[in-house]
Amino acid sequence: MQTSEPRYFVWTESFTVKAFEIDADGRALLSVLANYMQEAAGSHAARLGFAMEKLFEQGQGWVLNRFTMQITRYPKSGEMIRIETWPSAADRLFGYRDFDLYDETGGHILSARTAWLILDIEKRRPLPTPDVVKKVGGENARFAGVEALKRMPRIESDPEATVRFRVRRADLDINQHVNNVRYLEWILEVLGGGIGDARPSFVDIQFKAESSYGDVAIAEKHPQIDEGVPYRILREHDQKELAIAVLRD
Repeated sequence: MQTSEPRYFVWTESFTVKAFEIDADGRALLSVLANYMQEAAGSHAARLGFAMEKLFEQGQGWVLNRFTMQITRYPKSGEMIRIETWPSAADRLFGYRDFDLYDETGGHILSARTAWLILDIEKRRPLPTPDVVKKVGGENARFAGVEALKRMPRIESDPEATVRFRVRRADLDINQHVNNVRYLEWILEVLGGGIGDARPSFVDIQFKAESSYGDVAIAEKHPQIDEGVPYRILREHDQKELAIAVLRD
């Protein structure tokens, strides 16, 4: 006998693409879709008892470590997007959350998989995944149709293109560090080479270190490898790797 999916663990939230959330071609920026997903994830975490504000009061916070997306198409201004998200697994350090995005007709927009950890804000150290998070993730048997790379590349080549950014106040999150979605925007900027096409069908980005107000970050595009085209963001003054990504057209 077939049993139905435990819907309590699947959160559904809808967003309408605004005119100020599109690129020059009239379609939603990928960073906007990523922000929608993070908003829906935050809403669901709050419903499950793990609101960011509640953790922050305890000196803790959710930190996004990995974001993998398989994009079917980019919606246009005015389209309504339905997001379904759910905890899909957990281990000692990470809680995993998946997403599927659909349009009003049920057409697929993208699938995503994310990996999160809980950080001790003062010590800047990850904390073990709470047992209740492991339990919730373990009770779902659903996974989005996207696979993260088994291993992110070690980048040793010279970059083909670079773009330099100074961290602004508007780039910061509640922890006063650069919002992860900004790293994605910077990578897409160097991908497009200004106003060129920046519509990848696959993105796998790993966030490795924090950046603060006034820092200068350099986004680099590197020669293609078997897995796709690698990108990297460095902090200028110490050459610290802030993020690594692989993209495919």
